[in-house]
Amino acid sequence: MISGAMLLSEVWVIPTVKLLVVEPVDAHFIQASQPSKMVGFDGEWEHIPVGQFNIDVADRLRSTIDIKAVDNMILLDKSYNLSKITFPTTLERILQDACSIAGVGTPQKGFVNDDYVVQQRPEGELSLRNIVGFVAELAGSYAKFDRTGRLYMGWYEDTDITITKHQRMELKQSDYEVQITGVSFEPDEKNEDDKKTVYMVGTDDYMIDISDNLLLQDKYDV
Repeated sequence: MISGAMLLSEVWVIPTVKLLVVEPVDAHFIQASQPSKMVGFDGEWEHIPVGQFNIDVADRLRSTIDIKAVDNMILLDKSYNLSKITFPTTLERILQDACSIAGVGTPQKGFVNDDYVVQQRPEGELSLRNIVGFVAELAGSYAKFDRTGRLYMGWYEDTDITITKHQRMELKQSDYEVQITGVSFEPDEKNEDDKKTVYMVGTDDYMIDISDNLLLQDKYDV
């Protein structure tokens, strides 16, 4: 048995799923002098959070409140000028600093290239979301917020779960399959021949260009 619940605060909501983990037992005392219902046989329920969402719009109607909310990614829409971290520093430290400024849960420790050292602070009008995007790009990962509201770095993987049409509200499937086959990067500086060197890995069938990643400043061929 699964039911839904929602905790409402002044600024955010935490939807939860109530899952029955231990079936209740209908047990009674035989003696007439004892209470008819035995205590401790009501079953056990587990409340599973499905995310933390920040209220964007709350329209109070006559008997209900219509709420529109977004996940913690919106909290990253702050200027990176708020960061006081010193450089050089690692991608892991940059990510932790961005989460601290945004007031969101610190991501898990350990991801691809987390020890890559960025020599200089990136310049320009950047947001924390831009910085997190740069880190995720160099980690070969996506960044999302999990069911507890913490930032998560990961990538897609095979699963034995099958999603049927009864489990989705809308589906627009394209017949064009996308498979990333390579990555390229073109730094601003020129080589000895006064030409720019383009660093590539993989094939150019469907190549991703990360030349605008301001955290990739050296060791392009690593």
